[in-house]
Amino acid sequence: MSIENLPMLEHLRISFQRHRIQMSNRLSAVDRGVSELETEIIQRYCERFQTLEDEVAGDIKAAVVDHEMWPFFLRVKGIGPGLAGCLLAHIDIEKAPTVSALWKYAGLAVNAEGKADKPTKGEKLPYNAELKRICFLISTSFLRANSPYRCEYDEAKERYQRAHVDWTLGHCDFAARRKMMKLFLSHLWEAWRIQRGLPVRQHYAAQVLNHDGDKPMERYLQPVGRR
Repeated sequence: MSIENLPMLEHLRISFQRHRIQMSNRLSAVDRGVSELETEIIQRYCERFQTLEDEVAGDIKAAVVDHEMWPFFLRVKGIGPGLAGCLLAHIDIEKAPTVSALWKYAGLAVNAEGKADKPTKGEKLPYNAELKRICFLISTSFLRANSPYRCEYDEAKERYQRAHVDWTLGHCDFAARRKMMKLFLSHLWEAWRIQRGLPVRQHYAAQVLNHDGDKPMERYLQPVGRR
């Protein structure tokens, strides 16, 4: 499976997933007696879309091992070929001259008031919704795998709970996940830009405010050959 097909495969995966969810929702409606559609027919098509989704996910896994950044992901604990492929399919590193641009595209940016970008009715989303969802899935995988990136989450969550007593636990969790994923994406952005021979510069917080301190990539990556 050619690496050039990765964006197309991801588009197919999302499409099959969307149809599967629609079928599943219709099945739930039948179970509640809301619809007269035959349960057996809906279940059959739901299973077909699941099969197609699983098949294209396998193709994504096969394709991503030929990606220029796969050696990088081999050193990231908590991300397998499936998640890596889905993530890479949504990013054009040459269109992200700064890591801040990548954060914004991934839905992880915050405004001057420290609030995250949110959908505005009647306006185009200021970020890639699917990429944001994949970042959330990766954050969950980092936590479950006890990835080195988890220390960023734990420190941030504890700090938010102390500094924002009015925040709910869920709010602290999401904010800490965002902090963790921004660090990971900054490392991916740096490694990918260097791999392509593109200019690399620190984001504003690190360059001017020294807000994030020194968090070099190698501290969070596993030695070559380990998973």
